[in-house]
Amino acid sequence: EFSFILRWYLSARYNINLLERTTFETILLLNALALDEYLLAQIKQIFAEVDSVKFAKTSLTQEQHEKLLEQLKEVVIISSPVETQHV
Repeated sequence: EFSFILRWYLSARYNINLLERTTFETILLLNALALDEYLLAQIKQIFAEVDSVKFAKTSLTQEQHEKLLEQLKEVVIISSPVETQHV
């Protein structure tokens, strides 16, 4: 579910379709957008964790779930456009 949520958010945020892409393809497309390196590293780390659960059939502890959720929140915060006040 984390993978879908992140792909959905990034698709909407950057106006690209990532929902049917592999992690490798997703990262290539995001690299082309010249995102902030820290943001890209966070996204890669999230995908690495969720892919290990999805493909290696590992499981996460409650603490790991909470950490992933915090990382997802951070990705949204970092990637959100800064609103400017109109005077």
